[in-house]
Amino acid sequence: MHLKRIELENFKSFMGELTIDLEQGFTAITGPNGSGKSNSGDAIQFVLGTRSTKSLRAQNVKELIFNGGGLAKPARHCKVTLTFANPMNKKGSRRLKVDGNEVRFTRSVRLNSKGKAVSDYRLNDAPSSSTEFRRLLIEAGARGDGYNIVLQGDVTNLASMSALERRRVLEDVAGVTQYDDELKKAERQRKQVESQLEMIEVFEAEQTRRVESLEKEREDALKYRTLMEDLQSSRYLLMQAKHRSNFEEIRMLGDERARYIESSEELKDQCENSELRIQELDDEIVRLQKEMEALLGTDQRGTMERIRKLELQIDRASDRVSELESTSEKSLIEAKSLSKEIKRARDAVESNMKVIDEATEALKSAKAAMEAAKKEESDARKAMEQGDRATMDLNRAYGKASEEVTRLADSLQVSTLEMERARQAADISHGRLADFQESLQDAEMEVNDLEMTLKEMDVVDSAEERTRLGEEFRRLENQQTTLQAEEGRARANRNEAERSLVRAQQQMESRSGRSSNQAQAVAAICAIRDSGGIEGILGPLNELCCPKDEAHALALSYALGGGMNHIVVENDEVATQCIRRLKADRLGRAVFLPLNKMQVRRAGGRSLMVSRQPGIVGFAADLLEFDESIENAVRNAVRDTLIVQNMEVARKNMGGVRMVTVDGSVFEASGAMVGGASKAPPATFGGGRTPGLSAVEKAQAALSEAELVLMTVTSALEENRLSQKTIRDRMSEVSDIDGSLRIREVRADLQRAQNLQRDLINQVQGAEKDLAHQSKVLEKVETSAAAAEAARDAAVDERDRLLEQLRSQTPEHLAKRLRDAETQYTESSRQALASESTLTTGRERLSMMEEEVDKLEARKKESEETSENSLSEVEKIKADSVVWVTELDELKEEHSQVSEEHRELDALRTSHVEERATLKAQVDAMGSKRVTIMTRITELNSEIDRKHISLKELADEMLENEISIPAEHDVIPAFTEIETKVRNLERRVSNMGSVNLLAIEQYDEAATRVAQLQDDASALRDRREKLLSIADQLETERRTRLTDVLARVSANFSRVYQILQPGGAGDLRLENPEDPFSGGLQMWAKPPGKSSQIELHLLSGGEKSMAALALIFAIQDFEPSPFYYFDEVDQNLDSFNAESIAQLCRLRSERAQFLMVTLRKVSLQLADHHIGVTHGGDGCSRLIMNFDRDAAVELGEAAEREREAQLAAKAEMEGLEELPRPEDRPRVPEELPTPESLGGIRGDEVEVEAPEVKASEAETQVASIAHLGGRAADTKEDLDERLEWENRLEESIASESEASKSEIMDESEIQE
Repeated sequence: MHLKRIELENFKSFMGELTIDLEQGFTAITGPNGSGKSNSGDAIQFVLGTRSTKSLRAQNVKELIFNGGGLAKPARHCKVTLTFANPMNKKGSRRLKVDGNEVRFTRSVRLNSKGKAVSDYRLNDAPSSSTEFRRLLIEAGARGDGYNIVLQGDVTNLASMSALERRRVLEDVAGVTQYDDELKKAERQRKQVESQLEMIEVFEAEQTRRVESLEKEREDALKYRTLMEDLQSSRYLLMQAKHRSNFEEIRMLGDERARYIESSEELKDQCENSELRIQELDDEIVRLQKEMEALLGTDQRGTMERIRKLELQIDRASDRVSELESTSEKSLIEAKSLSKEIKRARDAVESNMKVIDEATEALKSAKAAMEAAKKEESDARKAMEQGDRATMDLNRAYGKASEEVTRLADSLQVSTLEMERARQAADISHGRLADFQESLQDAEMEVNDLEMTLKEMDVVDSAEERTRLGEEFRRLENQQTTLQAEEGRARANRNEAERSLVRAQQQMESRSGRSSNQAQAVAAICAIRDSGGIEGILGPLNELCCPKDEAHALALSYALGGGMNHIVVENDEVATQCIRRLKADRLGRAVFLPLNKMQVRRAGGRSLMVSRQPGIVGFAADLLEFDESIENAVRNAVRDTLIVQNMEVARKNMGGVRMVTVDGSVFEASGAMVGGASKAPPATFGGGRTPGLSAVEKAQAALSEAELVLMTVTSALEENRLSQKTIRDRMSEVSDIDGSLRIREVRADLQRAQNLQRDLINQVQGAEKDLAHQSKVLEKVETSAAAAEAARDAAVDERDRLLEQLRSQTPEHLAKRLRDAETQYTESSRQALASESTLTTGRERLSMMEEEVDKLEARKKESEETSENSLSEVEKIKADSVVWVTELDELKEEHSQVSEEHRELDALRTSHVEERATLKAQVDAMGSKRVTIMTRITELNSEIDRKHISLKELADEMLENEISIPAEHDVIPAFTEIETKVRNLERRVSNMGSVNLLAIEQYDEAATRVAQLQDDASALRDRREKLLSIADQLETERRTRLTDVLARVSANFSRVYQILQPGGAGDLRLENPEDPFSGGLQMWAKPPGKSSQIELHLLSGGEKSMAALALIFAIQDFEPSPFYYFDEVDQNLDSFNAESIAQLCRLRSERAQFLMVTLRKVSLQLADHHIGVTHGGDGCSRLIMNFDRDAAVELGEAAEREREAQLAAKAEMEGLEELPRPEDRPRVPEELPTPESLGGIRGDEVEVEAPEVKASEAETQVASIAHLGGRAADTKEDLDERLEWENRLEESIASESEASKSEIMDESEIQE
């Protein structure tokens, strides 16, 4: 295979069409500078494919088109065709995998109507692509960016590059870069897998804790559900029993009604028989009355007639009264019965009204719930649609908030340290002032003593008295020395006690977070609370909470810090009143925690992850015991502080979370560490005592004791001084010789004491000013620290709020929101339909009930009126009966004087009347009894009707609840038995209290989530192991390939260098053979006659070029090509070295085609074929073919040696182990999709393996020096091809619309 022909058309400086015929062997291309001879090599690269147009010495593709030179018109297209001979070898295959002895590769570029360049590729005049070109040519060994094409500057670059760059060249040759890409891909995937594993572990731990916490609730919920199911089934059975009971009651009532009806009929028959007898008696009485009238005279008959009428009236009145009373009684009974019916009906109306009202409210609630669910569903869908953007925004906001928290925490730490330094400075100033004041007091006392001594001094002469007084004075001086020493010790003890008190107070302030100002404020607020001045003050936190374990008391006190004295109040109004009281009475400042404004602070982020590590005791808030009502205040004070076992645990987890060790060392979230020894007693909780208060009390007691001792010693010393003064006075009286001397000494002492006093006064004044300054500084720093703490707390709140929002934006949460909203909407719709149905039924029933009530009330009114009328008529009849009875008695008295026969008839008549009256009474009694029975029958009818209605309602309810109506043969337990069971079940359910029924679903979801997380974690761990294994294999093959290729290229380099530089030596060496990729590649070359210690950078330019060319030939030997193109590689060489290069090319041209652009005579002489390129000054290149040349130099023995060396190298290469092929390297599988447990979508397969693909031209091309640039160029060209048809369409449209206009070309540049 060799290049037969280059066909050019308007390519660079070649105008029009031009053909360059090429032969096998060594061809030299020459011509004057600027004639365009190198453009032939550019044409070859243009077709073969190069890294960029810059290697073609053009800024963009448009510059490859002939620009017209100086005179001609610029062309709008260019085209290059390379024709390769493609003979069949002995095995019957061709080097180019294309059928045909010749293969034509054509690439053209043309400008469209917009001036944009469009490339076109053709293979044997058929449309093709750059990718297809590269695949075929690379398989044949003819790459456009390999070392088979050596351009101007390549030799110089290779000679001057660093060892590290040279090693990268070798990596490209060895194909190691393909392994690098796979290793980077594996490492990137491994980091991603590690990150996902870490997230899954956090989520799994959280969900596991959730499962554990829900387990008890789930058991309760399951028990509750079992009880409710049992209760529901029992209620269903109760309804069936109730139905059976109602049915039996109706049956019993029907039987009772039948008995009453039977009794009524019997009474009716008896009444009818009695009435027949009464009628008979009435007839008999009339007959007797007529017989009696026949026996009487006219007067007697009139009397008897009157008596009969009166008796008849009285009987009728009695009957009428009985009848009316019966009617009244019936009406009253009916009225009472109707009253009960009306009451029951009204109760039913009220009950139905309640049902209607409840249904109305339920309908409103259901519609409101439907609207809310619809809105929630819309919000959830919108959030899911905008989820990524919202999550990114929240992530950015959360990141900024976290950074702000860290910054403010650092600022707070700085402020705290400044406050501690200010307190120490104030303490020092206070101690200095106390010392100066003590010294000043001593100086004032000494001055007073000396002034008194000087006033009272008088000289008396007496030797004996003077001796005695001198001894006494010496004794007193000795005693004074002792007392002064004791006074010094007592004063030192007193000073030390004062300093201890100050330190204890400062420690108390530090431990409790109180300054003296704050302590005063807290005490004042507690006093106001105790006196009841302001309602709603609960107290400071150290009163309201205490450690669950006393072993954690010290750590918890440091965790709370100043928060121990934060005052908890019920609401912000109470806090406002307290602050106003403190401000008005100037009682200091305090921090208030209003419960109505406190928000729950949940641990999250880093603190939640650290809390699961070994050695962590727990969150500070969880280790405190307090009332649930102040939980928000306590969590606000301790924040996310963790209590840990020791400093080692804290150091392992420090950064981003605040920790306190059990012994009181503090590790701030910013990384600051606070700790050390402390003489202060441990903090106290409860009882309202300030932490460190007992130490202050002890210090105060010690100070009182020290002051008492000092006072005693001072008193004794004062008495000693008085005694000495008395003796001095006495000695002054008895001595007149030493008086003047003593006076001078006393005056000198007085002057010294007065000077000392003045100095001490100045020092005291200076110390007071310094103390005042330090106090102001301390107050300012405390204010700054308080502001910093408030800002930090606000930033923490904002961060936690954003974290909650971020959690709520997770796909899982949004999906649950959507499901809940849809479920809620469905349930609300069902409730709305049920409420509407209930409302309609209730209204219809209400109308019927109201009509029934109106009817019952009308009947009741009618019955009451009937009863009243009957009673009124009874009263009237009774009044008339009294008159009639009186008259009857008088008439009977008159008639008593009648005959015996008449009396017998009268007696018989009387007995009949009495019998009649008895029968009448019996008939009335039976009538009343029958009325009562009929009333009872009416009541039973009503009761049966009600029972039927109730039974129908119960049946409807059972039908609605899908409860079957029990058949007569069904065995159902007794109603009371089931009712007792229902009550027991209801009691058991009630005793269970509030039960989280969602715990079952939540537990199942959490358990499923844990299983899913575990599955994902297992898949990720498998992927991690696989990636590590692949990385190890890649690294092994990468190293093996580099070292093996280096050995082969180095052997080639040594051989070629010896050919090019006879007597010289060359070698390639790794700087770090143990780790080839950590060092560079040294090219060692020793030209003939030079020292073996010489280094490459000390060689001349020509010597470096020869070494670089030797390396190029060595690489070419490793990667043989059917043809080679050299562009003026001999320009920096002398004639000898240029001849060596030319000879080597001539020797190698027997097995490969060599094209060399050269100006060297020796190269031209050794070339087999020549091509000349010139120009006529018009910017157009012209071709001169096969011009005469000097005779070629005989090769002689050099040619034979080169052949032998090449054969030996070939045999050596065949004997070496075959290198692993880059295309057969282990492949990193495609990235796993985001695990479903982390919000991704997972298919059925956990792992998606990338399909096995064969080595393509793109993979082989990665071995080039700048494969990334090549890929970019390929992508651009492929895009150009895909857009070609669109551009042609645009051209046709533009040509039609602009036919009458001149074509305007846009010279926009397109970078490939």
